Amino acid sequence: MSIIGPHPPLPREVVLYTPEQMDRLLVKGGLSCICQTEGRSDMEFDKWVEGDIHYIKTRSIGLDLKLMVKTVGAVIMRKGAK
Repeated sequence: MSIIGPHPPLPREVVLYTPEQMDRLLVKGGLSCICQTEGRSDMEFDKWVEGDIHYIKTRSIGLDLKLMVKTVGAVIMRKGAK
């Protein structure tokens, strides 16, 4: 597992994936990603997976550093926590 990357999916989620959403399985799972910094509990599942796929297609060291900083802010502000 890495620090930044999509959360590892649950088997019950994977069976619901569309062919496009299967791209989410191409990378190592992580502790935080775009969705965790944008209110994960407030997002619909499809939007969450869309954010993960966006991350996979645009990932870079700069984006990872940005997401690390945003993750700290989201935790402190309890953004999306339920």
